Amino acid sequence: MRTRSRGVRIDTWTCGLPFKSEAFAQDTRKNDPRRPLTGYRGHGSSNEGPFMIVSASAIFVSGFVGLLLTLLVETGGVSGSAQDPPTSGNDLVKVRVLSDVVTLLPNQPFTIAVEYTISPDWHIYWRNPGASGAAPVVDVTAPDGFQVGAVQFPRPRIFGAGADTTYGYDGTVLLMVPMTAPPTLPRDEVTITLELEWLVCKQMCLLGESRQTLRFPVAAPGREVTRNQRADRLIQAWQSRVPRSTVGSSAPSRFTAVVNPNDRLFLSGIAGAAKTAVYLPGGSPGVAPKLPGPIQGRILEGNFVFDIPLSVVPEDSLGEPLRANGVILLGTYERPRALQIDVPIPTPVPDEVDSEGSTASES
Repeated sequence: MRTRSRGVRIDTWTCGLPFKSEAFAQDTRKNDPRRPLTGYRGHGSSNEGPFMIVSASAIFVSGFVGLLLTLLVETGGVSGSAQDPPTSGNDLVKVRVLSDVVTLLPNQPFTIAVEYTISPDWHIYWRNPGASGAAPVVDVTAPDGFQVGAVQFPRPRIFGAGADTTYGYDGTVLLMVPMTAPPTLPRDEVTITLELEWLVCKQMCLLGESRQTLRFPVAAPGREVTRNQRADRLIQAWQSRVPRSTVGSSAPSRFTAVVNPNDRLFLSGIAGAAKTAVYLPGGSPGVAPKLPGPIQGRILEGNFVFDIPLSVVPEDSLGEPLRANGVILLGTYERPRALQIDVPIPTPVPDEVDSEGSTASES
């Protein structure tokens, strides 16, 4: 079974990236070759959330790298030293895969993770990259019967300002994939393969890719699963940075999220010690804030409050239910409290028509 993360794999005239395009990308490019692709999704059980785009402004890769480097040297953007400039994202980002378990048993829940170590001053992207960029791609290939969850993205940083704002990570970050083994496993071992792609940017952007394999011996019946204690602690630390769900049993107390019939998203809840509250849109197809960039909320008597006007375009929903999707960042990146927002857009109720053909509003 193969499944894809919430990242993108797209192809537009604006960047020349060797992403593998699919029908939507091809049709969009043919019909409107100057339109950056928004809202395109891949396939797979982990592909539950929307994401954004590669924009027309900031990505110059593949055949454009040499020209761009020349321009940067001439303008002082890159030092003309003898050191060779990077030619791919693999030069700038080192990846490794790890798991919180060493062995597997039937029905065993476990987590695999991809650790990205990013060169100084460069960054990769969140599931919604913002004004430009592309989210990392994590393709998981597992034997039949394995359940593969959605990729978990920790709280992102905010880069830039205004119309050029993007969201992502620098330094080191873990992206995590929860999985569950099936009731029946082979006797010897299980192999899981990850196909990875990422875009890393500074003044220029480069694409990196890697194929990684994990092999898990199957524990004998009656034996306990062997855990990787160091990886387990690391994964748990990064899972604590994943935005908390605001629905179901995990919902925080005194939290409100609703979209009114006038397409305004109201959010309120306990801010705690946080002095700031910022809303980042998740990139839901057909739904976007009318306000550009990160949206600053108000802190009133220990509570955060947002009133966000939305642009709702049903024909751009790609057949998906309309939802306001995003995250609220409370406080600083170093104190990583964040909330996941996912609110359905109310469907207009058509006016009732009486026996003489007039609507209720006309009577």
